[in-house]
Formats: sequence, C-alpha cells, structure tokens
Amino acid sequence: MFSKTCEYAIRAMILIAQKSRNGGRIGIKDIAKGIDSPEHFIAKILQDLGRKGLVQSAKGPNGGFYLDADSLQRPLADVVRAVDG
Repeated sequence: MFSKTCEYAIRAMILIAQKSRNGGRIGIKDIAKGIDSPEHFIAKILQDLGRKGLVQSAKGPNGGFYLDADSLQRPLADVVRAVDG
C-alpha cells in the first residue's frame, strides 16, 4: 500500500510524462487540478522529486514541469523509492 504522498507523486509523474512526450511543460496549478491534489502539497512533492533528479522544471512564462528523455525511461518504482523509501 502506498502513502498518499506516493500516490500523488505517481499520478503527477504520469501527467507530466504525458505532457512531456510532446515536448510540453505543465504548471503546478494544472498538475494539482489534473490529479485533484492540494496545490501546496503537490508543489512540495515535486520539489523533492526535482532534487532527486526525477522531474525537471523551468521558470518563466513558458515554464513548468517536464521530464527529460532520461526521466521518461525511468521505472515508476524509482518514484516509489524516492517518496516512500
């Protein structure tokens, strides 16, 4: 059984991966809305995943979260280990 944090992380990574396949980026508000998560909570989760190199982000008007080619190939188990240990 996964923690609520891990569930949100998995759902967010799937959503980000869908956008990243087309070279897109997605903002935190759209992620929170897309996975039905509190914005501040998913922001903290994504910040932690970013520090661990699982998700990338860019600032600015065309910014947002995305996955690079390396991250798109990572197994979902990496996310689970990063969040739940």
